[in-house]
Amino acid sequence: MTERKLPTGWVWTTLSDVVLPVSKTDPASFERPQFRYIDISAVDGNSQQLNDVPSVAVGSAPSRARQLVRAGDTVFSTVRPYLRKIAWVPEHLDGEIASTGFCVLRPSPAIDSRFLFFAVTRQDFLDEVIAKQRGVSYPAVRPAEVLEIPIPLPPLPEQRRIVDALEDHLSRVNAADASVHAAIARISHLTRCNHRSALSRATNADSVRISEIAKVGSGATPLRSKARYYDGGTIPWATSGDLHAGDIFDVSGRITEVAMQETAVKLWPAGTLLVAMYGEGKTRGTVAELRIASTTNQACAAILIHPEFSDLKRWVRFILRTRYDEMRSQASGGVQPNLSLGRIKEISIPMPDVEIRNAILAEDEANSEATDRLRLAGEQSLARSAALRRSLLRAAFNGDLVDQDPTDEPVAGTLAKTQSRIVPRRRRKAVPAK
Repeated sequence: MTERKLPTGWVWTTLSDVVLPVSKTDPASFERPQFRYIDISAVDGNSQQLNDVPSVAVGSAPSRARQLVRAGDTVFSTVRPYLRKIAWVPEHLDGEIASTGFCVLRPSPAIDSRFLFFAVTRQDFLDEVIAKQRGVSYPAVRPAEVLEIPIPLPPLPEQRRIVDALEDHLSRVNAADASVHAAIARISHLTRCNHRSALSRATNADSVRISEIAKVGSGATPLRSKARYYDGGTIPWATSGDLHAGDIFDVSGRITEVAMQETAVKLWPAGTLLVAMYGEGKTRGTVAELRIASTTNQACAAILIHPEFSDLKRWVRFILRTRYDEMRSQASGGVQPNLSLGRIKEISIPMPDVEIRNAILAEDEANSEATDRLRLAGEQSLARSAALRRSLLRAAFNGDLVDQDPTDEPVAGTLAKTQSRIVPRRRRKAVPAK
């Protein structure tokens, strides 16, 4: 990274120059019977906050539960850093245990703990971390690589002024986002109510099993370890990540003819419906329709349904989307319950007269257009909020958010006083701004 010119009194330094050592521990040595375990899954990558942190019995401690954290630490996930799993440790988690999947950043006296947190949530910093990640299926960086990244550091009093200003501005942004999220949740609730109301008009109609009116099958995934299944492939291959709540006009992958010959994948025509086996949290969608002109095959995370008659496709799709939550509640399995092929085949589809079906579908489409517009407006608002956050952080770390005070003690002096307490693995010395 090319270091830009900083305001007077600021320096470029690395994280290793401003963090303290973090103790490793074995929970078995605890006198208490349980502890709170901060795993990577406990961090919300959107809000950069810790969700519910579970209590774990000492005798059942995971092998990665080894880092003793203190209030004011920042935990920075070194696994898939692009997911932004970064959080500040609050007072009530002081003395608890974090996963070794985190680089735990403990502020030295030279840096404010919240300033440190904001410094590593900046997009510029994350871009540097992501550039260092290695691996494909499990991309990660080493803690030492995180610690060697440079950050701009102002005098300590100015750090605190910056933090105060950021938290004031961001609290307003957070409040606005919370309102938007609540509105989107109400829109989703309204959509479900509209679906139930429309479907109630078909409750007295005769029903058929979905397997009686459609071809139903499951997908397959060619082994990722076999390059010949993917290199130079031209056959569209839809994955669970392509399965949104609407239509699939393009897919993220392609496979080869060899993959078709050597594996169980099958071709499905445009118009095929895809039903997520694992729910929205896993696949980012529930029911979608392939709208690709050529035939395609599907990964194993979805069930494929192709109605026998084209005029039934809209109706079957409507029923599946309307009843998806109900189907998910009846899914089998433990930690990750899923909708099985057999369960999907037995789904009952009400079949009222065609006039009633068309009236219900017309009403649903009108309602969907209105709610989709509202949802889009909410998503655009959240996107603007995210851009505002980035701008605030950029201004803060460029020295443009608060005024400089010439009476502040230069940060280079503060660093010099605390160097003996810093982790002895820094790669570079602080460079005062000219």
